[in-house]
Amino acid sequence: MSGKKDFVLTVDWEDWYHICDLMPYADPENWSQFESRIENNTHRLLRLFHEYDAKATFFVIGELARRYPALIHEIQDQGHEIAWHGSSHHTWKTLAEEQLRLEWLDGLVAFTEKTGIRVSGFRAPMWSLTPDLLLSYNHELAALGIQYDASLVPLKIVGNERYPQTPSRLGEIVEMPPSMGRFFGIAAPVSMSWGFRWLPWWYVRHQLKRIRSQKDYLMLAIHPWELDPDHAVVDLPRGIKFSHYAGLRNTEKRLRWVLSQFKAVSCIDYVQNMQNPKDLPKFEL
Repeated sequence: MSGKKDFVLTVDWEDWYHICDLMPYADPENWSQFESRIENNTHRLLRLFHEYDAKATFFVIGELARRYPALIHEIQDQGHEIAWHGSSHHTWKTLAEEQLRLEWLDGLVAFTEKTGIRVSGFRAPMWSLTPDLLLSYNHELAALGIQYDASLVPLKIVGNERYPQTPSRLGEIVEMPPSMGRFFGIAAPVSMSWGFRWLPWWYVRHQLKRIRSQKDYLMLAIHPWELDPDHAVVDLPRGIKFSHYAGLRNTEKRLRWVLSQFKAVSCIDYVQNMQNPKDLPKFEL
């Protein structure tokens, strides 16, 4: 036994150009015009995870999985969890119901039928889920075998600071949020991709240790392309461009530190190791 405390490691399995709702990147019909780097970056992550005996949850895009089916099975064969990230990486909360079902539920059923992989959890692209949406589909999700969601962020810019910061229960589903630091009372995304790589390292390191010590729960969220600082630079709106490119050369070094300090486990391993998920506090605002 390593003696290291565990943390939940999640990967939003996307290529570098999968930018939500921004054309031409949002339309799968346009994806072939961009250099695909998902195979090399996935293998880079898998080698790194193997080096540290780390297990992760890969939230996969259905359309990307259709193009790289062998890669999906390779991830699973190495002991990692496959979970759902939508059919084509559109944000969910603004979709009409028919489109939402295609991205979320019907797409998941089709993915399972195609791959034979049973999925236990999901994360909405760009964290685009609301508690009301999750509750409205709760029973249907549970009937599909869904045990958890990892979409609701206790952060104002992509969620709500009043959302729970540790696992809770929303109907029949366990909610697993990414972990937030605090900076003068304001939530800071120290464990979420962009914040993890560009916030000051001394602060990120301190906050991750503090969170894991105080809350007995820590979740990290990254993308494969964040270990690839040499992918193409394209013209994006200023805020999106900053969040996409800032600190890319920091990612691998910082991730190695986390993997050396804590034992990485998947979402489903964390849920199944709970004494009784039904005893979790109910999600309340």
